[in-house]
Amino acid sequence: MTDAGLRPQLLVSTVELPIVWENRSKAPVRIRYDNGTVDSGMIAPGQAFQTTPDAAVAITYDVIGQRTLQGVIQVEPPLMPGETPFHDPPKDYPDLNWPYVSPTPGAVAGVSDPVP
Repeated sequence: MTDAGLRPQLLVSTVELPIVWENRSKAPVRIRYDNGTVDSGMIAPGQAFQTTPDAAVAITYDVIGQRTLQGVIQVEPPLMPGETPFHDPPKDYPDLNWPYVSPTPGAVAGVSDPVP
């Protein structure tokens, strides 16, 4: 999360790997899943919040701070050896930065200062 927005806005992760939001903005923020299953409470600048999905699902969420930002997490089942994740943008979100697949276990959705 940043003063400029979410990076990435669409995140692809895997079941049972932690997803971490880092608040790199100058203001406190709060993350809420639209389905009501997760609410981070306020996350101070420089702090982080983590949650671990237990099922394959598409999650939409809001980041509430100085303004409301929206993002999407696509949680995929674990890959079998040799498999690769899908690389087509979701039809409902064609304008998001795509593809983004976390290169390491435990995906990180970050917030940082605006880009000039």
